[in-house]
Amino acid sequence: MKKFQSHTDIVYVQPKFLTKKECSYYLKKAISPTAMERKAFAEAPNANNAFWHKRLVDMTRDPIVKRVKDFLDKKFNLNLEIAEAQLQNWIQGSYGTLHIHDKAYDPKSVASHYNSLIYLNNDFEDGVFYTSYGIFIKSEPGLLTFFDGKKVLHGVSEVKKKDRFTLIFWWKD
Repeated sequence: MKKFQSHTDIVYVQPKFLTKKECSYYLKKAISPTAMERKAFAEAPNANNAFWHKRLVDMTRDPIVKRVKDFLDKKFNLNLEIAEAQLQNWIQGSYGTLHIHDKAYDPKSVASHYNSLIYLNNDFEDGVFYTSYGIFIKSEPGLLTFFDGKKVLHGVSEVKKKDRFTLIFWWKD
């Protein structure tokens, strides 16, 4: 895995963790919101709007979780346990402000320590993962990321022109 570091932020990336065919498989499982839900996103495009959950598919029991876990455990000498995994549709116009996954910082946050995600597409504009200290990760289908979600303030810039799809994993302490 390649390591990106800026000040205290560290994000690891593994290109081509999934093949294009595997990315297509997961894209077929994604939810596309209705016109009404898209309109609601346009009116409140941040990660806390009322329709946010309608663009998620629970992947916690999908075999991809074990595949990612086994890879990360071996690479970092860990014994990760999944808290939650989702297939997320970042709808055009949506974004995520800088945050960490910590109950004190965000009471609605998933109780987790580490985060990883796999990008499924790159046919959208912007929607870049970024950290408070200037790490920027552009989407590449099949790219796996891994970072400390309790320490690294991270967000997603506004998604423009089409939707952004990711598999995201929250790993328990």
